[in-house]
Amino acid sequence: MRKLLSLLIVGAAGTLFAGTPAHAAPTSSEIIAKARSRVASEKALNAVQAITFEGKITLFGEKLPAEGKSGYVQIDYKKPGKRREYRLDAAAGVESVTAFNGLEGFTQVTQLRSGRKQLGGIQPAVKNSFSDLYDIDTGFFAEPPKGSVRTAGEALQKQTNKPAYVLEYTYRNGTIARRFFDKSTGVLLAQELYRKDAEGKEPDESKRAVLVDEGEIKTTARILKPAAPGAPKDAKPEFENVEFTFPKTTTTYVGGKKVSVLEYSAVRVNGLVLDVSFNYPMP
Repeated sequence: MRKLLSLLIVGAAGTLFAGTPAHAAPTSSEIIAKARSRVASEKALNAVQAITFEGKITLFGEKLPAEGKSGYVQIDYKKPGKRREYRLDAAAGVESVTAFNGLEGFTQVTQLRSGRKQLGGIQPAVKNSFSDLYDIDTGFFAEPPKGSVRTAGEALQKQTNKPAYVLEYTYRNGTIARRFFDKSTGVLLAQELYRKDAEGKEPDESKRAVLVDEGEIKTTARILKPAAPGAPKDAKPEFENVEFTFPKTTTTYVGGKKVSVLEYSAVRVNGLVLDVSFNYPMP
């Protein structure tokens, strides 16, 4: 009798728990909204026209010192679709610029001691990568234009060892970004970047770049306030100061090996970025 009673209790409990709905995982839109809110307000993000990142980049590799090789880096973005990366290796006396204005791009390397310059255009594949990088870095996790985003379940992000929601973004020129968002805070932990081959096959992990974000750097920007309802057309525009939060460092791994660390010292939002700096240099 006692055994039968125990079975009935277990059965009733099983029925009770079976009827209790499990906690539903957030949708991609909910994950994106939470991640965007950690950067700035939606109004502020939509008002961004230009961004400049400055900092130190340290490269690692078999032919480099164990502590790496460091230099200055500045990355500029400006709407629509412009990206420029400037690097200075003061020890070697070399500076390089790679820029894309949305239509064409160039790379220029200058030997500072001799003044010798090497200038060349960039290949279509590099143009496509730069176009996608612009969307990746300035989209603030929104669904990409002419692309898509889908939920890819949950995972433990390897480098940070934190549980994350995973979203898979596909960009207009074929770049795929698997983003890992902290389940608790919504902050981006890391993103895995890669492209499929001509047959549509995904590369193995040894050919994928994993970018891991850590820390915070904050900056304040002036953005235009929306006009009040009923305000006259000639009303004087009003601005407000808004705080933005970006990662302090980004460490890149390829095939599990650390290849670079980018540490930002300053970020400027909607600062002065000249259009001419993205154009092919005049001879």
